[in-house]
Amino acid sequence: MTATRAAESSEQTSSRLAGQRTRQAASWAIEAPEQAQARRDEDRVRHAVSRADESPEQRRSRSEDQRRQQAASRAAQWTFMEGEAFRYDPTKSYDSHPQLSIRRMTDVCTHCEVYNTWKLQQMLHQHNTYVHSFKTALETIVIEANEFCCNFMTMSPRVPGLVLERGSAYLCSSPMKKFEE
Repeated sequence: MTATRAAESSEQTSSRLAGQRTRQAASWAIEAPEQAQARRDEDRVRHAVSRADESPEQRRSRSEDQRRQQAASRAAQWTFMEGEAFRYDPTKSYDSHPQLSIRRMTDVCTHCEVYNTWKLQQMLHQHNTYVHSFKTALETIVIEANEFCCNFMTMSPRVPGLVLERGSAYLCSSPMKKFEE
């Protein structure tokens, strides 16, 4: 059997596993609740005995394998979104994807009845070191005139020296004043 499985192609493996899942689901669907509970109890005991017999090295190896499998499973669920933040495509309907929850930023949370925008701002200000350092720098500047202009560059965190954006930030005591370049 092992030699047969080693020789099978990925399509054959997928087909075999799909058939096995179907047969197992059908078997579990017809078993009585008492049988299901007995099966789960037997599995629980078998796993407990198996884990009690394993050495610390085997336990570490098993835990590491489980961690890798879980990480791979999580990563595989999101490969369709890899780099999408940098390649936004307006023709795609991101909000209709079942794994995404995209709502208006002014929606009220059903659990805590707070605007999502406020929570996002709060999270950015508390946990983003760039936002925190920029706010701190702005708060320490003494503005003697009614206005202050500073130029900024947004640098890429992944590519050293790559400038993503350039611009100017204006602080003004009168909100109606317009600035022209």
